[in-house]
Amino acid sequence: MTFEEKVRSGAYNNPLPYSRSIQEVRDAYHAKEVELYDIFMDDLTAYLIENKVPEKYAHKVAAKAYSDGHGSGFSEVFNTALGLLEIFE
Repeated sequence: MTFEEKVRSGAYNNPLPYSRSIQEVRDAYHAKEVELYDIFMDDLTAYLIENKVPEKYAHKVAAKAYSDGHGSGFSEVFNTALGLLEIFE
């Protein structure tokens, strides 16, 4: 499955339930969020490198895309990153 297919299918979405009242459930949810964020950012950085973003800039471009798009989910982060790819064409 390609990175784009993973994003579009929701592979980076947290499958765990969230609970405001049960600390143990909330802690597990947040731990999974961190794990998924790290995987997503590594995959996004690799995708950017594969698509002509110089390695020395790829992490910064991924971070900018995340900063600008994360409020609307990983799909929007990906779309933001696609927009930033134009800089390197």
